Amino acid sequence: YAERLRGYPEIDVILFQDWGLRDERAWTAAGIDDAIRAQVIDARQVPVLAEYGYESIDGLPMIEARKHMGRDHNRRGAWRGAFCGMLVITGFENSWGPYMQLEPDAPGAADFCHLRRFFEQVAPFATLRPLVDLARGGRDDLPGAAPLTLGDASLDLVAIYLPVGGSLTIAIREGRRYAATWFDPRSGATQDAGAVDSATALTPPAGIAATDDWALVLRVRDVP
Repeated sequence: YAERLRGYPEIDVILFQDWGLRDERAWTAAGIDDAIRAQVIDARQVPVLAEYGYESIDGLPMIEARKHMGRDHNRRGAWRGAFCGMLVITGFENSWGPYMQLEPDAPGAADFCHLRRFFEQVAPFATLRPLVDLARGGRDDLPGAAPLTLGDASLDLVAIYLPVGGSLTIAIREGRRYAATWFDPRSGATQDAGAVDSATALTPPAGIAATDDWALVLRVRDVP
């Protein structure tokens, strides 16, 4: 899309759609960030992840093509899109189809309050750009497990998203140290992760499901 639309200056915004995996592994939302990178990451226009999944509320049926797309899929899809540097719009099943019911929110609507707060108050979205090869890790047993990374121009602020848990190693240049904080995308809670340098391996807080998603925020600090 990016290549095809580059020659159309009258187009300012691209509304992009990809659902990622649709089978029983759809909870990972794997594939959405791959499609973004392949299709629109280099677009001249502003790309928006405008449709990628739905979540049913109690009592409303889910169409067959979306039966595996629940709260976990929608949350991870939004974080994947944002960590590709895209704006994100989410839809919910009760706002589509013959049973349009706009009053009740699906349970996962609460997750997007945490996403918005993260990118407004914790790691300001407008200052960040996607980074490649700064963070490595994730898991070997699940699709789409590699970490996604954003950073500002000076790398004084770095944010890393682990879509399905795992551990992290970070390629920080010698002489730099960061203060690290874990951010829980499900609750909005934070937890101090201490000081981080190029030799540090990081694992999300203990006592949480091993496949839960997490964001890690690094802020540069002076070397003592």
